[in-house]
Amino acid sequence: MRSGCRWKGAPAAHGPPKTLYNRFVHWAAQGVWEDVFRALSGAGGPAADLLLDSSHAKAHRCADVAYDSDGLRRFLARCTTEPVIKPNPTRKRPAPYDRAAFRARNAIARMFSQLKDWRRVATRYDKLKETYSATVQLAATVLFRL
Repeated sequence: MRSGCRWKGAPAAHGPPKTLYNRFVHWAAQGVWEDVFRALSGAGGPAADLLLDSSHAKAHRCADVAYDSDGLRRFLARCTTEPVIKPNPTRKRPAPYDRAAFRARNAIARMFSQLKDWRRVATRYDKLKETYSATVQLAATVLFRL
């Protein structure tokens, strides 16, 4: 499938589909979509919650009950990362975990679920890092700001 075909559902007033696709790719390469997303997130609200800044992030790794194993916990401890994994109910000696951080994990899971409702994001039509990132930023902007 040609690139422009994915854009043929856009209103004709915006121009030919191939032109729209080329403009999207050009703007992605220029960082326009990232700038728009960051500007909207700077205004506060749900978009600001989506930005994960690794410089301020705590060294936590959240995982589901299925990932509860002593081996994974030892590996994370060697990496100076605190595991936030709810213990499996069948464990004889349940490991402690941060309940508040584990509950916050649900909000992130729901956000990814909403993003995956966008077929273009879920199937990863865009193979280049820049265009895929721009697609995710555009989807997040529409989902959480409009």
